[in-house]
Parts: sequence; C-alpha cells; structure tokens
Amino acid sequence: MTDSTPSLDEEYLEKVRRARAMSPGEKLLAGEILFRERERAAIAEILECNPGMSREGALEIFKQELALEDAADQSVRTIPGGVLNP
Repeated sequence: MTDSTPSLDEEYLEKVRRARAMSPGEKLLAGEILFRERERAAIAEILECNPGMSREGALEIFKQELALEDAADQSVRTIPGGVLNP
C-alpha cells in the first residue's frame, strides 16, 4: 500500500460518512441495490458450484437460504436473553 492509497479503515469510515449523509429514501434505495447485488453474486456462485443448473433452480436455492437465515434470526429473537429479547 502506498501513502496515497487509503487504508481499509479510511475507506470504511468514508462509506459510513456517505451513509449518514443519505436521506431515508436514499438509504432504502441503497439497501435494495445492495440486496440485488448480493442476490446476483449468490446466484452466480450457486450456478458455478452446480454446472447445468438453471437460473430458476439457483434462484430457488437462494430463496431457501434466505428463509433459513430468517428462521435463524427469528430463533435468536425469541431466546430469553437473546440479542433482541433481553
């Protein structure tokens, strides 16, 4: 890394500053864009790991993975003393 290259910490802080300056509507849009980017990357990864699979099949696996994550998040919320249920 050269002196003119920002560190990862500096890059992160700049992202935080930009996010804090956003309006609520801009934050919602940015969240949607981030989700769609992650969806495309996940589907590409699923397709790479499963040659011959259709995009629809990969999308279904992605949806199943999201459902599992949601279920895990819900279980944490309902555990006494859990993150969102002190």
